[in-house]
Amino acid sequence: MPRRPKARALRSLENVTVILAANSKVHNATRVARKVPANMTTHVVPNCTHHTMPMYPSDEIDRLVLSALE
Repeated sequence: MPRRPKARALRSLENVTVILAANSKVHNATRVARKVPANMTTHVVPNCTHHTMPMYPSDEIDRLVLSALE
């Protein structure tokens, strides 16, 4: 498994969108969102888990991904 990037390396990235599942059993989406560097856009998608993404809620996730690609 690759090592987690250092905070300095993450802050140097541009145009990054982080999409998290609100009901994930793998991570606490609220806590992760707070730790994401300010230069990144973060979305916590309600009513989904890490298992249901990206199939559900597909409309919401599609919108977020397409918006990130613009």
